[in-house]
Amino acid sequence: MSYLGIESNFKSRRLLCSWHIQRNLKWHFKSLNTKETKELYEETINLPFTTREDKFNEIIRRLQDANEISNIQLQYLENKLLTKKRWAKCYIKNFFTVGVLQLLGWNPFIEF
Repeated sequence: MSYLGIESNFKSRRLLCSWHIQRNLKWHFKSLNTKETKELYEETINLPFTTREDKFNEIIRRLQDANEISNIQLQYLENKLLTKKRWAKCYIKNFFTVGVLQLLGWNPFIEF
């Protein structure tokens, strides 16, 4: 399938599904889903929908500094961050998405 027409006529790029990224974050960081680290867990699983770059980076710093994160989890996070410009809302909000991001309006963690 050719995307040349869309990519040459609109400011667009091929994106990764934020819902699937969130699902994988839930699985990889389920150890944070405790009473003590519930807030960090909620922020982590909602990274794909964070619209402010400074907030996104703050959550990443908190995760990297957290003692509750294993080396495997940290490596997973670093690998995901390599493609953050293809799935993180704060990096893709100015790109043509064929209205797909409008479907995310149900998410209460989206910041406008």
